[in-house]
Amino acid sequence: MEKALGKNLPQMELRFQDMSISADIMVKDESDITVELPTLTNVIKTGFREIRSSTLVVKKQVLKNVSGVFKPGTITLVLGQPGSGKSSLMK
Repeated sequence: MEKALGKNLPQMELRFQDMSISADIMVKDESDITVELPTLTNVIKTGFREIRSSTLVVKKQVLKNVSGVFKPGTITLVLGQPGSGKSSLMK
């Protein structure tokens, strides 16, 4: 891209240390806090739970004390289970 523009782009290194992110999530009861894979069966079970019970808002820690570095000119692969905080980390 720098060749196409004919000039050098600014380089920046992004560092973070002890980063924690939590979110308020709605659950039917305290036992629903566990993460389930989004299979057809689990989606149907969740739908029935939503119909027959009241909601409760709980705070779930998505990332806890995560540290790292994103260096210029590199590609970073972020892997994790659904709901493990990959998108939250990249925001």
